[in-house]
Amino acid sequence: MKCLKRYRFFLILLFSVLLSGAGGGISESRALYQQTDYADSAEIDDENIICRSEIMYSKEEIQEPESVYIHESGRKYGLKSWHLETVTVEARKEEVKKTVRYEKVEDSNAIPSELVIVSENTTTGQSVKENYPVLNIKCEKEWWSDDFSFPAVFHQYEADYYQLGSDHVMHNEERPGLETFDIALLSEIGVNPENYRITDAKWNGEAYIDDQGIMCRNAIVSGQKKLADYQVTYGGTVEYPETFGTQRVAVYGTPESGLEQMRPAMDKPIDSIELYSEPYEQTPKYEIIQQTVIITLSLLLVVAVLLFLVWLLLKSLHKSKEKQKERLGDI
Repeated sequence: MKCLKRYRFFLILLFSVLLSGAGGGISESRALYQQTDYADSAEIDDENIICRSEIMYSKEEIQEPESVYIHESGRKYGLKSWHLETVTVEARKEEVKKTVRYEKVEDSNAIPSELVIVSENTTTGQSVKENYPVLNIKCEKEWWSDDFSFPAVFHQYEADYYQLGSDHVMHNEERPGLETFDIALLSEIGVNPENYRITDAKWNGEAYIDDQGIMCRNAIVSGQKKLADYQVTYGGTVEYPETFGTQRVAVYGTPESGLEQMRPAMDKPIDSIELYSEPYEQTPKYEIIQQTVIITLSLLLVVAVLLFLVWLLLKSLHKSKEKQKERLGDI
């Protein structure tokens, strides 16, 4: 039994080594495919694969292509040449919005009807500055504030009256009597009576005679005003004009088609950018044959070891059965 357990342990160990080796080969192949910097789009032209990059808008984005393109099938294609092409980017429209918060607003009519918004296209780097109208006004909260006051001048009309605009206010030595003239007084100063209200008035100094010889007296009128916080959204449509970008075009060829020389110049010259071509080193056929022979011999060796272990296992079982028969015969 100990011999049987020992051979079983060797079999399990051998299968574990084989599986780990196969798994390592698979993960290595996937990693090779994932590490390659492929173009964003590829098309097949005869025996070539033409890879086009995304549209670039600055020289810092331009990079040399990979020297080898690996297809999904695992087949390698060598870089034959690459160049830069100028492409036209059509005009594009977008919706733009911006929300502004206005605090302690006395009159909603004072809110600006337009706002300057600077729109930026982060892809192309374009910037557009335009005026946009109000799309929505939202009142967050409103309240009455007690910090409303203004000066007023009363002119003496008769001994018992003061003139306030076209109205006559009864003379009162203690305080101006404005109980019935609050709306008229608010209209005189040009504010909306719905948003303001007078609660008190006090004399500000003694009576005096002005330059025209009229008896006058100054007063301070106080009250409340309605304040509100607003969220105002401005917006509309912004149009980014037509512009130009650069696209990198890389041509890859199959190993059987041979390698061509790179193109002498780009379609459109760009400062500090030169064409780049790196020869593709094709694996020699004798190396491929050598690798195939090594793999085949390794597989044959593994099969031979497995058969030998199975034979040893069967032989051990056979001997165990014979010893058991001998013991039974002796009994």
